[in-house]
Amino acid sequence: MKTLLLLAVFSPALLELPSFQFKQEKQIVVVHPQRPIEWVQMVEIVKESEGFRAEPYLCPAGVLTIGYGHTATAKQLDAVTQSEAHKLLVEDLKKAESHVDRIVTVPLDDGQKACLVSFTFNCGQGSLKQLVNGPDRLNSGNYNSVNKILPLYRMGGGKVLKGLEKRRKKELTLWRSSDTMLASK
Repeated sequence: MKTLLLLAVFSPALLELPSFQFKQEKQIVVVHPQRPIEWVQMVEIVKESEGFRAEPYLCPAGVLTIGYGHTATAKQLDAVTQSEAHKLLVEDLKKAESHVDRIVTVPLDDGQKACLVSFTFNCGQGSLKQLVNGPDRLNSGNYNSVNKILPLYRMGGGKVLKGLEKRRKKELTLWRSSDTMLASK
């Protein structure tokens, strides 16, 4: 059985950055006091899915990218450290979170919100609108629609990408995390 050691750090520097290490088995989990554990898991999903690249590169969709999937200022940057990339990621995730808060009109638990923030970071606010709006979609109260529609967002550059299929599965584990927690009680 794997054990998980939880260490809460209340350093003022961490209040600015939800910088987390979330690894199981003989690793320490650093939890930001103002963010739920699902946020920590979401950040790890994004970092793992995006991978770290110190120099600008073209992603499979042909977009200039740097760090952990940062695109907004990639043209102006020659290179970034992992720390700088993490700061860019945090800012990008905050923007994605604001899109989720604005576009989604039904209540979300922490796991559902983390799922949609990761999705929005990856696919954009236009895709989020398509995912949640329309008859029999999330904003009309059909929470199960996300389970059916989210996996369809698996294409990049006109092809199905295994990495996106894997990412959508991980995002759906966040979406379903409250169901899992409730079922285990």
